[in-house]
Amino acid sequence: MALALINNTSDDVKPVQIHGFGILSVDIQGKSIDVQAWKKPKMYQLLLFIVAAGGRHIARHEVCDAIWPDQDAGQASQNLEFILRSLRQVFQPHLPACLKANQLIQFQQGKISLNPSYCNMDIWKLDEAMKQAKQLSKNAEYQPLQIVEQRILSTIRGGFLAGESDLVHHHRHRWHTHLCNWIAAAVEYWRNKQQACHTHIMELLNVGEQIDPCSERLLCLRMQVLHHAGYSADAMRYYQVWSALLQQTHGLQPSSATQRLYRSITQQQGNNAMLG
Repeated sequence: MALALINNTSDDVKPVQIHGFGILSVDIQGKSIDVQAWKKPKMYQLLLFIVAAGGRHIARHEVCDAIWPDQDAGQASQNLEFILRSLRQVFQPHLPACLKANQLIQFQQGKISLNPSYCNMDIWKLDEAMKQAKQLSKNAEYQPLQIVEQRILSTIRGGFLAGESDLVHHHRHRWHTHLCNWIAAAVEYWRNKQQACHTHIMELLNVGEQIDPCSERLLCLRMQVLHHAGYSADAMRYYQVWSALLQQTHGLQPSSATQRLYRSITQQQGNNAMLG
């Protein structure tokens, strides 16, 4: 099952590929579309919000409340229909002759969706791969699991919609939390397995740090992994750098539990040095 996922290229041959991790990008028939250069900000915001909300079954009122929060429902709804037509018109010249833009960006029963028959999004790929990884971990299929996890990590090319406005903050936070929880669970899983690969565990943690540099849970896992692997000095150094970042970014101190973990590693490191 996992190898089928790795070798399956059916999603990659769909004419439209949308990437939400890192900077928002759209490829149509293998060519990159410069969506950032669009002259109509609301059109870009609409595409941005569709991607942020997952691309499926997004209610009219949810879009209107996000993009036109200060307008009444009727006016906001008219604006949405106008901008949606504009967005489809921009897409149409780039699409295959047999594909109409209203087939790609659907608006049915008051909900907007990207058609998965013609479009693929990296978050859809990611979600499917994470489901498969969960099943593989239950079945203790270690090698296929590691391959699928590597594919997940390669899909995450940066934070979700990195650098974008507060328009997508809620959805970005939701995705980042979801991913950090998955990474933490994966690290915990591998730490308890003889088949664990230190390099793979560190790759998981590095991507987690890229998504949320201030995650205390991921910091503690990194410290424990490094300490148990014999890299206590690195664990202590990561704590010091992370603590400074947390103070600079949020004006906070590490929790008492994290401070205890640091002191414990420091003490053990000192004891080992004395014995050495």
